[in-house]
Amino acid sequence: MSLAVVPAAGIILILISIRLRAGGKLNTNLCALWGIAGTLLIFAEALPPVRAFLRGLRAGTAWGLLVCGGCAVSLGLWASVRRALSWERRQERNMEDTLRRDGKKSLLLVVNTLGKAGAETLLLQALRRVHDASYEVYLYVLMGQGELFNQLPDYVNVLNRRPSAMSVLSGAGRRRMIGSVLRAFFRNGGLCRKAAYIVRTLAAMCRKRRVQLDKLLWRTMAEGAPRFPAGFDMAVAWMEGGAAYYVADYVKAEKKAALIHVDYESAGYTRAMDQDCWRAFSRIFAVSREVSQGFEALYPEYASRLRLFPNMIDLEGIRERAREGGGFSDSWQGKRLLTVGRLTYQKGYDMALDALDILKKRGVPVRWYVLGEGEERKALERKRAKLGLTEDFVLLGAVENPYPYYARTDVYVHATRFEGKSLALQEALALGCAAIVSDCNGNREEITDGQDGLLCPFDPAALADRVKRLLEDEETRKELGRRAGSRKAESGCRRDSWEELWEQKG
Repeated sequence: MSLAVVPAAGIILILISIRLRAGGKLNTNLCALWGIAGTLLIFAEALPPVRAFLRGLRAGTAWGLLVCGGCAVSLGLWASVRRALSWERRQERNMEDTLRRDGKKSLLLVVNTLGKAGAETLLLQALRRVHDASYEVYLYVLMGQGELFNQLPDYVNVLNRRPSAMSVLSGAGRRRMIGSVLRAFFRNGGLCRKAAYIVRTLAAMCRKRRVQLDKLLWRTMAEGAPRFPAGFDMAVAWMEGGAAYYVADYVKAEKKAALIHVDYESAGYTRAMDQDCWRAFSRIFAVSREVSQGFEALYPEYASRLRLFPNMIDLEGIRERAREGGGFSDSWQGKRLLTVGRLTYQKGYDMALDALDILKKRGVPVRWYVLGEGEERKALERKRAKLGLTEDFVLLGAVENPYPYYARTDVYVHATRFEGKSLALQEALALGCAAIVSDCNGNREEITDGQDGLLCPFDPAALADRVKRLLEDEETRKELGRRAGSRKAESGCRRDSWEELWEQKG
């Protein structure tokens, strides 16, 4: 019996420490310390001296040691919990002092990741352009990683303990995200509730034959994220999904607002998935009227809270960067098509490949270049190879400066299944690109068909027809680009303060 007691005690100790960590009563370091102690107990029984010692014990002595050891461990765990609670209270006091620094109000911005996607880029632009000295600005990133961490203004206080500038699209970045999800699943308790939510949501996705892992796990990330003990004056969920769930349910703030960047229902969100998180927000900002209308159709009860938050475009900045060196480096002498965006189902690259196949079969001398990364890369590469378009559909990956490509393309194509308000498309138009866009929510707001761009059904044959026609008509291309470039740049919400943004009328 005594031989089994030591490893059993180690297993119990590990389970207790994990349970205390999941319940928020131990911090990470203390949990790791007790986990290591439990692991040592498990393997200690295999050591010959320990085995010999245990075999030589009398039953009464063994039970006495077991009781004393149990008391010692219980006392140690109690002391660890007390220490963790004391540390939490000290952190709360420090945070309260920081939030009230120099009499400023506190603003918390929460975003899912900080990669080089449209919503994250717009957050960076907003931080740079809304200079409000009355607010101390804080940022929390649910996944804790993204390339834009290195570009944040100095005045932004990052609340992530170990933020990483690792790309969310790289192999190492994906492995890090998996670790973040696993930690979130075990943190803060509620393991059965989290598992039940995942099962229900996955079943609903399977019934629709569209499984989206990010939307499946955002609730888990929100529930497993750290809780900030102090209250903020204003908290803004910069994105739908995890950021919205987290701010709604787990952030203390006098005012709460959220931004929506996509055609909400088309993106795969449902009322069951949201669990009525939107009740917590006094303001819900949509990046376009069509995004606002789509959200209102799903949540009519919150129509009075909706406001517009048009994208902020730094026109002079992107024109200056477009004049920098770079861009296409191959020796192709024919026409070039360009699309900028993540390699996802939403962006419709599978249909683009079919359209390019039609163009090549018609003898059109064209190559299609794509700037972006994403989970669809391998599937697109397989389809590209199957169609024999490996040299003609060029996946260039994510680049630091895409603007020289805009300036040197013949036609910009944005044939997506749905949109919110595409930053890439807005930048292409601002740089004077002749554009063909799919006729869907978010896109049709950006151009007037035949005047400063062409609308197209989401269909490969229709897209191929419009591309061919525009490539063969240089005068029309130049005129569409000129009109698009001469349009007044979208001013966005040019506010002098976060208060003015909050108080704007619908």
